[in-house]
Amino acid sequence: MGVPGLFAFLKRRYGIIAKFIIKENGKWDGASPEGADALYVDMNHIIHTCTHASLAKEGLAYDEDVAFAKMDEYLTALMEVAGGGECAAADAASAAAAATAVGAAAATGATAAAATANSLRLLFVAIDGVAPVAKMNQQRTRRFLSAHVAEVTERVEREVRSEMASQAGGRRVMPDMSSGRFDPNIISPGTAFMARVAARVRDMLRAKVQTDPRFARLRVGSCYSQ
Repeated sequence: MGVPGLFAFLKRRYGIIAKFIIKENGKWDGASPEGADALYVDMNHIIHTCTHASLAKEGLAYDEDVAFAKMDEYLTALMEVAGGGECAAADAASAAAAATAVGAAAATGATAAAATANSLRLLFVAIDGVAPVAKMNQQRTRRFLSAHVAEVTERVEREVRSEMASQAGGRRVMPDMSSGRFDPNIISPGTAFMARVAARVRDMLRAKVQTDPRFARLRVGSCYSQ
């Protein structure tokens, strides 16, 4: 639901809490090697970024499978950074090298080491909760206006495209950007889209815990509306 100015306040007050972290040579450079015990994630920014912000920046049409894959990558990256900075590729490479060098026993040891390499023990993901009535009313007003503006914009684009095509002898002179456009209004509590997001995140985290040795001891909690 967002708290205006909170991040800016925290950054001013506690400057060292914000820093750049990049993926390099199988590690997240800049991550604390000690890691953290618990990670609490608000999915709102991740959902907006992966569904329309990043796709618009890359000039791509919306594809739900692509958007969900981006959410998986984003969450995995956060879990790796919070757990000490080790990436999955580095763990797999270490295990393979150990198996080649000293046999199956060493490979087993490498797998066990990978399981303890990530310090994260608790992950809580807030996906979609019950919104206060005032917030829902404010969102509804803003989103109705947004939908109206989008409709008017699309109608103007069609008219301009038609006129330009007629002046150019029927040739297509302006690309149609309306198809594949994502409607951010569906990122609202209780929508079918948010139910699909919740199901995808639950499945992804369940698979992580069951198949990735780094997260074998991870406990996962989530908040989402039914």
